[in-house]
Amino acid sequence: MRIVLSSYDFPPGGGGVATYVARLASALSSAGHEVTVVTTSQGLEDGYPYTVIRQCGPLGLLRLYAGADMVLLSNLSIRLGWPLLLTLGTRYVLFHHSESAFRASRSWSPQQLLRRTVMKRSVLHCMASDYLGRQSGLARHLVVCPFPGDRPLPRPPLSERRAELLVAGRLEPEKGIGFVLDNVELICRLLDVSRIRIAGAGSMTDVVQQRAQERNSRIVYLGRLSAEHTKAEMASNIYTLVPSLWNEPFGTVALEALSAGAIVIATRRGGIPEALGSLGMLYEPDHLASFERALREARLFFGRCCTNPQMAAAYLDHVDLHAERFRPERAVESLMGAWQRIAVPLLPTRTQARER
Repeated sequence: MRIVLSSYDFPPGGGGVATYVARLASALSSAGHEVTVVTTSQGLEDGYPYTVIRQCGPLGLLRLYAGADMVLLSNLSIRLGWPLLLTLGTRYVLFHHSESAFRASRSWSPQQLLRRTVMKRSVLHCMASDYLGRQSGLARHLVVCPFPGDRPLPRPPLSERRAELLVAGRLEPEKGIGFVLDNVELICRLLDVSRIRIAGAGSMTDVVQQRAQERNSRIVYLGRLSAEHTKAEMASNIYTLVPSLWNEPFGTVALEALSAGAIVIATRRGGIPEALGSLGMLYEPDHLASFERALREARLFFGRCCTNPQMAAAYLDHVDLHAERFRPERAVESLMGAWQRIAVPLLPTRTQARER
């Protein structure tokens, strides 16, 4: 099939949407589809196993959409989405990476009318998590969350890792960085770790750097790391903390750390519980006692894994089985299955028309 994947964000952007779109595009290409990614983000167009078009004009978008068998619109972007309303024969899927589209204004402004129309005409709504699906209020949705199955190698036993805790991601207030800095001594004492390693960048970078430079500081600031270096960090430390204060659409960092074999402590917010399944230590960020309980549970679990190699091996087996649910191949199978059931009966694809 000729598939156009339209997204406002794409690598080299390092956000969740860019990562999601790149993974989905690669999985669709590997499945044998002719994939074109069209994006408004800046960057190179070469070096991908599929076609990438950046800064495409309105006429170019119309031609791409009109010639596609399937269009996937990543988030409700008016700049990329409005041409779909002019290509009457094009059926499209709308991917939701946040709750923004579900809270669209009911005003009669042209922009809001376009948003609501693009939303209404989508034949299929895909979510990054069941949490988003519940928030959408839609009667029907499909969870499509491609997560790479490759894990960092080697994946050392917990007993051979650094007795430290990692916090990785954007350094923003809603990510809970301030909460971590306010509770450094508590975290180190209850987990019996020597230091807290923080990787990432954002509006709180200077604050984190200042704390790391203090005398006898327990904070180590690693700066912004590449994806591979972040995975290596996750596989080198006993614990990873995901302290988000807002409702994450999913919990990619939590799942990455889990796949690296770390013990993950995370907030019970948004889609994070789905990312961890039954394998993480969840807590309520508004209740310090809940956080302390999660830290104690994590330390107790670490102790058991150190004294019981069979338990440690079983933990990794459960982790791998859980991560298998999110493999890109499965995401593509689920998406294509839903497309065949819902969209194809509405209108034959252009590929079928050409074959006839």
